[in-house]
Amino acid sequence: MIFRVTEKFSEDGRFYYERAKNLKVKDFLFDSKTSLKEFDIVVDCVFGIGFKGVPTGTIADAIKCINASGAYIVSVDINSGLNGDDGEASIAVKSDLTVSIGYFKKGMFCGKAPELIGRLTNVDIGIVLV
Repeated sequence: MIFRVTEKFSEDGRFYYERAKNLKVKDFLFDSKTSLKEFDIVVDCVFGIGFKGVPTGTIADAIKCINASGAYIVSVDINSGLNGDDGEASIAVKSDLTVSIGYFKKGMFCGKAPELIGRLTNVDIGIVLV
């Protein structure tokens, strides 16, 4: 099941969303009545590593809902709301597991990150840093 916080997608996001829809994965637009308490696992992929600033509105509500779910939370690449450069966050997902994609980000080890990231692992997808 997919809970979207917006109708907008990145190019990659649209590609994978369409793949999920073709597989008949149900999707819903997140709103103030959404609850995630019935789920054992929640995968957080609201924001990626480019996020900076303060989540507001529906996105802030979604982050609060994820944190209040009681589920095992897996963040993809970096916890939504967490700045990948400095580890700062005003509101961010608190994960049980964060799966970094390609390489660890500096912000995963400083600022508020140690309070927000439970277990941290990296998946090598062939990105070479130069």
